[in-house]
Amino acid sequence: MDDQTSRAKRGNEVVDPIPKKRRRVEEEDEGGDMEVDGEEVTPKNEGKDDSLPLPFALVGKPAPSFTAEAAINGEIKQVSLSDHLGKWVILFFYPLDWTFVCPTEILSFSDNSDNFNKCNTQVLGVSVDSVFSHLAWVQTSRKQGGLGDVLSIPLLADVSQNIAKLYGAMSHDNSGHTVRATFLIDPKGVVRHLSFNDPPVGRSVEELLRLVQGFQNFEENGEVCPAGWQQGGQTIVPDPIKKLEYFRQQQ
Repeated sequence: MDDQTSRAKRGNEVVDPIPKKRRRVEEEDEGGDMEVDGEEVTPKNEGKDDSLPLPFALVGKPAPSFTAEAAINGEIKQVSLSDHLGKWVILFFYPLDWTFVCPTEILSFSDNSDNFNKCNTQVLGVSVDSVFSHLAWVQTSRKQGGLGDVLSIPLLADVSQNIAKLYGAMSHDNSGHTVRATFLIDPKGVVRHLSFNDPPVGRSVEELLRLVQGFQNFEENGEVCPAGWQQGGQTIVPDPIKKLEYFRQQQ
């Protein structure tokens, strides 16, 4: 009997002499071949766009620099990320002007501008629309779906999509616009937080303000913020012994 094609018996165990590493498994219902990597069967990496960065890899690293035209107080001006070194920055990408959820987010950021200013924080909005679209949208009343002529934050134009691609914010569905991507950048230009929403659900500006306050609290006193922490709340000393002061007070 041919040893290469037979199965040998060891006691009650049936042994397959063909090494697992040589196997190829064809999954016709799952879209084609799968390749074996060591002892595991893994799908072929077909159709992946390796040009898109992994956004989460930016946390703890310098934020990509950029310069763009922006609509500011009814005027067109150049804005660079480097203009805001020494401040905290919330950089938020939104899909498109003249849409549905987007104006509610932008107006919420604008209406909270005093709270962000108190935290030494600059808010920058970005979309792939032109700066002229931004200006026209700002000059349209809120009741007509516009931004009401008074906006406290700059809206940057990223028609080339260069900024969005630097930050990995473009939607993968070939729609040509971004998802709701948000980046919190510290005064040294380092990314401290990021989040991504699929477009149907808007962001909480209050939560982003809480994150700014939490990171600032850590920078000031070195203590970390527990889940649900609010400004003025109790924090935790990141030490195996000293942390117990916090936990002993919990129910």
